[in-house]
Amino acid sequence: MVDAAPALLHLAQFAPLVGTAFSLQPADATALPATLVEATAAGTPAFRGREPFSLMFECPGSDVLPQGMQLLHHPALGVLELFLVPVGRSPAGVRYQAVFN
Repeated sequence: MVDAAPALLHLAQFAPLVGTAFSLQPADATALPATLVEATAAGTPAFRGREPFSLMFECPGSDVLPQGMQLLHHPALGVLELFLVPVGRSPAGVRYQAVFN
């Protein structure tokens, strides 16, 4: 079960967590380690009191998950369900982005 999330997530919740480990739980698959490698402001006007931002996660390995809703676990945030899009490969694995408008 997914924890109740706040109505709006904010960049300030994620910025201190850059470099920390998350666990990505795809549907019907083994959990993957994921690292939050970027938390970036979008630089566009705020909507409903929130500055748009994006998060970039990196998972080791070469298998690419399809874009879609994924469960992410983090000790400080609990369980979040985010729409992740694979955006490319890096020397360490595959990168996934979540965008918040």
